[in-house]
Amino acid sequence: MIATLHILGTSSAVPTAKRWPTAQVIDFGGELMLIDCGEGCQMQLRRQKISIGRLRYIFISHAHGDHFFGLIGLLSTLSVLKVDQPLDIFAPAAVIDVMKYQLHRLGYNLRLELTWHELKEGYSGVLLETKRSVVEAFPLYHSVPVHGFSFREKITAKNIRPEAIESYNLEISEIVIAKKGQDVERPDGSILKNAWLTLPEHRPLCYAYCTDTTKVPRHPAIEHAHVLYHEATFLEKDRAFADRTQHSTSADAARSALENKVSHLLIGHFSGRYHRADGLI
Repeated sequence: MIATLHILGTSSAVPTAKRWPTAQVIDFGGELMLIDCGEGCQMQLRRQKISIGRLRYIFISHAHGDHFFGLIGLLSTLSVLKVDQPLDIFAPAAVIDVMKYQLHRLGYNLRLELTWHELKEGYSGVLLETKRSVVEAFPLYHSVPVHGFSFREKITAKNIRPEAIESYNLEISEIVIAKKGQDVERPDGSILKNAWLTLPEHRPLCYAYCTDTTKVPRHPAIEHAHVLYHEATFLEKDRAFADRTQHSTSADAARSALENKVSHLLIGHFSGRYHRADGLI
């Protein structure tokens, strides 16, 4: 399966002339999921030619404005466009309360099939399971309750070796059995080992998202991820600011990647004090 990640915003706290607040979209084989929704998110979606009508799930990590102030505008646009696809939003109670209050006070009558799912403080476990992916949440450490998320490919069937079909003259029913990971027993009593018929399983694609946090411990949802996104708000030389605001430095992000044995590290959520991100990379 092909998974695509779209980075919509990399700035912390406030937008800058060149960077937008936090927002990302991950496309798991056609399932579009929005991760955080900072100010200007829908404009960035349009610039990257991502159809907002295809969004199916939204995950809000915590109740700081640079991670959800774009949500009211996005929902309004989806309603105006009469998008008929159901939308599930996973968010802390504080975010849900703010959104419902805004909608009520402004008299919005959203023409959306919208379902809110409360992310309870400290929750660790599966949030969502679809045909193609499993989404988990895990707690992070910040000035307000916050969650990270992992998005893991769901492998539902093994792939048959093309040459095995002809070599063993496999019937359709035998292929179905083999794809389930089972050995195939033939009418004459002989056994075809599953390893002879199927390709080795690949490591399921996994993307881990760690936003505002002072530290990320080793966690099963993060370990061995193909890509870890980790906030790197400050340079190590500005450690005092990181500690005061309960954020991470780029060195912290690197340590998290090493400790969790991930394949690739992606950093963002840069402080506006840095006009260029070169020194953070």
